Parts: sequence; structure tokens; C-alpha cells
Amino acid sequence: MNLHGLFDKFYYLFLGFVAHLISIGAYLIVVASRFIVNFLLDKNEYRMMEPGSETIMAEDTKGSNVLYVLKCTGTPNVDKIVDKLYRFVNYETTLVSGGRVDTPYRPFEKLGYRIVKKLGTFCWNVNHNFRAEDHLVIDKVNRSLDVEIHERCEVLTDTIYANHKPQWEMHILDRDESKEYAIVWSVHHSYTDGTSFTQAIRYAFADDLFPIKIDALEWNRKEPSFCSKITTVIETLLLCSIGSGWFASVYGQCLGQAHVRENDLTEMRGRSHCRAVTLNLTELKTIQRKLSKENPVRLVSVLFAFVSAAFERAISSSKLEKPSTILAGTVEADYPYKSLELCVNVYTLWFDLPLNVKPLQERLQLIDTRIRHATTRLGMRLLKIATNLVGAVISLIPQLFELSGSLTESTYISNMVGPQNYFTIFGGDLVTAMYVFSPIVIEEVVAIDSYTYGEEVTLGLVMPDRVIRKLPGFLDDFVAGIEDEMARYIELHKTK
Repeated sequence: MNLHGLFDKFYYLFLGFVAHLISIGAYLIVVASRFIVNFLLDKNEYRMMEPGSETIMAEDTKGSNVLYVLKCTGTPNVDKIVDKLYRFVNYETTLVSGGRVDTPYRPFEKLGYRIVKKLGTFCWNVNHNFRAEDHLVIDKVNRSLDVEIHERCEVLTDTIYANHKPQWEMHILDRDESKEYAIVWSVHHSYTDGTSFTQAIRYAFADDLFPIKIDALEWNRKEPSFCSKITTVIETLLLCSIGSGWFASVYGQCLGQAHVRENDLTEMRGRSHCRAVTLNLTELKTIQRKLSKENPVRLVSVLFAFVSAAFERAISSSKLEKPSTILAGTVEADYPYKSLELCVNVYTLWFDLPLNVKPLQERLQLIDTRIRHATTRLGMRLLKIATNLVGAVISLIPQLFELSGSLTESTYISNMVGPQNYFTIFGGDLVTAMYVFSPIVIEEVVAIDSYTYGEEVTLGLVMPDRVIRKLPGFLDDFVAGIEDEMARYIELHKTK
């Protein structure tokens, strides 16, 4: 490494550490202000948002909606849909993690709330006259349903919902001549994450309770011991008081995405471009098993191996200078969930995604090792604390990144487990496909949501227009790179 490169490295580390200290100071101020605001709020009208992910998402003005896409057979019945939505919001249960409670609660009633700002703090307006009819948009479709879905999603990813109603809409795309339709449910990210919303569809929306491989409520929940509680407090105090070189280095990498900045891909993101890539789950699991050594690689590691190849192909085709690694993130759900209530219960773990490792098995093992190192207990504790710090400052740091024209990530994969089998809704309409698009405010090159439904894994890709304007073929090359790499891995495991 030359002297200039060494200077840049320490410069970005220093900036990252300063950002960390600013977050801590702001966090302490906001803790005090939230206490005062909570004391002054009318509890019959308002409920404070949780610090962290909820408040981060509340501040977002673009790329903040999660889109749940369901393709169905039949003809949509508006009366049934409206009735289901009311049942959805008013659904009652006693089910919690580890058992049941005596008093029933409404886990999905938050969808009847709206986001407001009171006394400078984001809150839920709970005493709101919710009307399901106001959230339905029904359109007839005369062309390919898939094309209509993707174009509608490109509009809805960045749609800003007015504060006079709960911030979500359900779009019904009816292709009457073929007896099929699609639901595009656009929900502001403050309301929920993909895992908890899958549970919501399972309990309050499907005709029958469908099985799911990872049930967030059935996750192994252990009551923390006295010693572990003390350890957690000490850990938090240490991390928040003296900072962390690793946390600073992550911010340094965020600020130092030079290979992208130099290629003029940091303009305003513009509209989103959406694509869905469907992969066979059985083939993925075969690759996962065949290419594992002593320990089985994670499925998300296999997906990142495809993404790494896709970046190589797209960057080479666009004649950009290819870096050896890019900053990537894997979005993890924080199990176990305490109840069925809608929440944003996720955190992102960062690592360097290699682009220059040619042997397929070596590439996969290297990626899996880096992801596993990122998911150590200390690393996860750090990221949870960091999420709360940044969230308490109402997304100050991401906003500074955006204003400075720097990227915080090049890509991420949010890996979600959906229903194991096909299910029906609205009294018998079969859901033939289900997947998710979920870009966030971070200025990524491509956001990827992996959603498992039946025997398929669908990757929902979202790429901002600032990339497409500069490199019109980038998304096509990226999709082709994923599909070609999948084919190469399948061919490889046939020879094993």
C-alpha cells in the first residue's frame, strides 16, 4: 500500500470514529428529550416510536416502502378484500414467544396508525379513524402481469404517503381475461420488516394457517441469567463510551467507496428499477451441500457468490475500473420475536465481498467465512447498539452520507423465509408466487431481497436510476450474471 493509500485509510477511519462519537453525544441528548416528550404526550392519542430502526425508517422520504408481491389465481373480490383488511387490523390473539398471555392483544393494529411528528419526535397516532377502503387501488391490466407488477413497484418504492392516513396502500392488478391478479402491498418500512409481515399474512390473511420453516415465535427463547444481564450492560457501556475501531472502520469504508464515487454513480438516486429473479430452492440446497467442506455454508453465502459474479460481469461490461472487493451487507432478523406485533427487528452486518476469486468453491468458502466472522456475538451486539445510536439521532449519519455524495454500501441481501407450501387467500384464491422488494435510504448500487416460497427463491432487485442513467445495461448484465453463475454452480456439482 502506498503512502497516499495509507493516508486515505486512516483519514476515513478518523471520520468514521468522529461520526461514532457524534452519534453517542446525540444519543444521550435524545434519550433525555424522549423521556420529556413521553411524559407530555397524550397516551390516548399517541405512542412513541421505538428508537432505532423505527425512527430511522420514519425519517426516510425515499426508498422507504416495503413491497409485498402476491400473484394469485381467480378474480379479486373487493368486498372480501376489504373485510379481510378490517379483520387483519383487528385480529386478536394470546400467542407470544414461549407460550400465551391471559389478556388478548391486537398484534397488527399498528396498520391502523399513522406516523406523525409531535414535539420534534416521531410518534404513532393511535386514535385514528381507519378506513380500509381508502387504502385500496384496483386497476384492470391488459398486458403481461409481470411487466405491470415491476412497473408498479418501480413507482411505489419511492411513493411518499401523506400523513393524513396510515402510510400504506394495497394495489390490486386484475388481468381478468386470464383469471389471474396480483397484489402489490406497499407498506412504509416504519410499520414492519419482512419477517414479521410474513407472520401477519400467515395468521390474519391466509385462509388457513400455513407452515413456515422458521417461526419467529417458536425460536429458542431463553430467559437471560443475572450474569448475562450484567455482561450486556457492561458490554453496552464499554462500546458506547470508548467507541470501537471496527465500527469506525465500517464507517471509514462507507465514506471511502472511491471506486464507485470516481465513476459518477453518486448522483440523486431518482426512480427505482425493479427486477425479480427466480431460482430453484432444491438446486440451491444441492449446491450448498455439495460445495460445503467441514461445515455447511449458509444459503445467503451461496447467493452472495452469485451476486459477486454478477458485479464482476456488470462492471466489466460497463468498462468501469473493477475493485478487488466491495462493501456488502447481510440483513439479519433479530430472533426471537417477543410477540406477533409488527416491528422492525433487523440489523445489518457488513463485510468485504470479493470480486477477484475465480475458483467457484474457493469464492464460496471465502464469502461464507467473512459472513460468519461478521455474525459473531460481539459484532451483533455492536450493530444493534449502532442501530439504536444512529436511529436515535433520526438518521443523521445516513443523511450526511447522502449530502456528501458518498455511498454507504454497494449491495446487501435481506434473506427472508416464507411459506413452505402454496396457500390460498380471500376464500380460495391460490397464491402462485410471493416475493419482496425493499430498498432503503442507504445509497446502494443494488438492493436485494431474497424470499423463499415453496420450492422457489425469488430475488427482488432494486437499482436506483442514477446507476441506470450512467450505465444503461448494468441491471441487465447483473441479472444475467446471477443466472449464469447459478448455471455454472449446477454444472460444477454434477461433476462432484
